[in-house]
Amino acid sequence: MQYNDLTHFIGITEASLSIDDRIEVSGYLNANSEFIATYIELDDDGLESDYQYTVGQVRNLDRDTRTFMLNNLVVDYSSIAVAELQEGDVIRISGAISNGVIYATELKFNNDDY
Repeated sequence: MQYNDLTHFIGITEASLSIDDRIEVSGYLNANSEFIATYIELDDDGLESDYQYTVGQVRNLDRDTRTFMLNNLVVDYSSIAVAELQEGDVIRISGAISNGVIYATELKFNNDDY
């Protein structure tokens, strides 16, 4: 993820942003497939929340283990029913994160441009 002088910071500043801050980011992919943030907001749910979510493209789909990669996150969707999932689908995934894996409780296909 990258940001620039057009990125809006909400509830946080570039200078106060630090490792382990929980943030919400919105943006777009540029021509080089780099994610450019249009806004970065401090997420007030806090780290105590069991509810995590992200949006991205399905990569490295493994139907046998019911896992795939979404951005740099491993997604385990073994506990939910999902319509036919395809490599490259843009989805929103919700669930709980443990040891670098998000265990999906909900998966929605995203019809918006990514």
